Amino acid sequence: PAPCHAVSVIAGKGWTVRPSLVWTTFDGESDCLLFNQDSADIHHVSSAAHVLCQIIDECPACSDDRLISELASALNRPVDNELIGATHEMLVRMDRIGMIQRV
Repeated sequence: PAPCHAVSVIAGKGWTVRPSLVWTTFDGESDCLLFNQDSADIHHVSSAAHVLCQIIDECPACSDDRLISELASALNRPVDNELIGATHEMLVRMDRIGMIQRV
């Protein structure tokens, strides 16, 4: 059987960003810090994950395939197996730490 965390990537129709997030960016830095007010956890978030979160916020009903396409466009890179795998891993991690949830 598949690991439990893999189920969230295939279940549901889209994602939504949890409203309890506070982002902090620093001049000259591409990564940022994220404070989750619900859990009181602080996370170091890559610029790609931050961009993906912004895309999800703008398109909560988007399929994973559409999110991957939008992310590729935002990062100015092709959709390939590396990006697909990395995006799925980011979605699982973002779900696990409470940044996003399936809708």
